[in-house]
Amino acid sequence: MMGVNLFVYGTLRHPGIWAAVVPNPYASLPAFLQGYVALRVRDADYPGLVEREGNSVEGLVYLDVSGDDLRRLDRFEGNQIRGYAE
Repeated sequence: MMGVNLFVYGTLRHPGIWAAVVPNPYASLPAFLQGYVALRVRDADYPGLVEREGNSVEGLVYLDVSGDDLRRLDRFEGNQIRGYAE
């Protein structure tokens, strides 16, 4: 089964954090996500993305990420919606 290409920004761009979450190495490329802005999540120390025309977010695209590693990343990221502090 083929993996998926995954855009990351914020903490997952740091090799040490990626390696602590995902045991497998992946090739990556610099990337920009057009039409979004990264804003700090309220009561947190990490960013979230909000659609905003005319903006872009710098990140990386990891190539061919496996389903097992996507599940690891989902557990790391969690499912907390808190709003944004602009």
